[in-house]
Amino acid sequence: MLVLNSTEKGDSRIALLSEKLSAKKIALGFDGYIDSIVRIVKSKREDGSQVYFEDSAEFGGYIIEKADKNFSLELEQELFKVGGNMPITANAFARLGCKVDCVGALGLPDIHHIFQQMSANCTLYSYAEPGMSTAVEFRNSKMMMAESTQINNADWPYIRETIGISQLRTIFSEKDLIGLLNWSELAHSTGVWRGLLDDVLPFTTGNVSKPMGLFDLSDCSKKTHAQLMEALELLHRFSKHWEVVLSLNMNESALIYNALMQNGKKVPGIADTAKAIFDAIGFNAVGLHKVLVHHSTEACCCDVDGVSQRTTQKLTNPRLLTGAGDNFNTGFCAALLLEMNTGEALEMGHSITRHYITHAESPHLAQVLHY
Repeated sequence: MLVLNSTEKGDSRIALLSEKLSAKKIALGFDGYIDSIVRIVKSKREDGSQVYFEDSAEFGGYIIEKADKNFSLELEQELFKVGGNMPITANAFARLGCKVDCVGALGLPDIHHIFQQMSANCTLYSYAEPGMSTAVEFRNSKMMMAESTQINNADWPYIRETIGISQLRTIFSEKDLIGLLNWSELAHSTGVWRGLLDDVLPFTTGNVSKPMGLFDLSDCSKKTHAQLMEALELLHRFSKHWEVVLSLNMNESALIYNALMQNGKKVPGIADTAKAIFDAIGFNAVGLHKVLVHHSTEACCCDVDGVSQRTTQKLTNPRLLTGAGDNFNTGFCAALLLEMNTGEALEMGHSITRHYITHAESPHLAQVLHY
């Protein structure tokens, strides 16, 4: 749990922070998936109980051994749940008390029943049927396999027409935080970003100061260098409207580092990687707020004040890994909305992630604050 200083003890302080978060308004887009969380059966005992592949490297070795052979695998479904970066992040913010407008592929013409499980603090706007994602989980990692046909057919003109330009301008007005998530897996993400910049943001109203702008690119492995650079360059334009926070996991940070540096050198440690990305993008003069890099046991954030870093204990028996990064982003940004410092925000990210992994659900605020 996150421990704040002793002058802030008491249930009244938790109530005050909850009240403050409940006044925060958030808009998130643009994906939407239904997740099937599965484990791969390795063998069966005499009593019929199953033994699973617990380590991804072990499973990789098994696949290699089967080269040039036909074989089958048995999957056991553990959960069937709300999926996609946007819905998972939205639900995590909503369980903390925030009001969240969600634009995504959530069912058409009606919202799919799986998304009715989301918090009542979420208002849903859908432009397509959701994608389907099978998340194979091991003890040490996960493998996501997604089918995104309808989402990938939805470009900006289609989304603009389906949701309505007037509605989109309302959704992205008067917000404390706006998040654009899962750029890498949506075929028309870059076009959607340009559409927001050209057709929506110049016409939004009600923001006295810049809202926070959370960007999570997701796994960029399939993207070309030119596509990555185009997305990063668009962050310059977004920084005129929002205080941009770029969030990356270890894999994503290595891909961005290599795309920016082009020097063939080994990717440095997490703190040096965050600083290198922050410096290389050259946003200091135009408003990049923070570069956040997070992993299962450590996270750091680089901004104009330098690098903050926090570590946490590795959990050896996770109940759910899919969505852990989304919950980290939620905790980090929620702490900033509560005007905590960067170190406390990293701790809040770790606390919310630990709760999510161990309980298979996002926490309420009181469950991750300790006084």
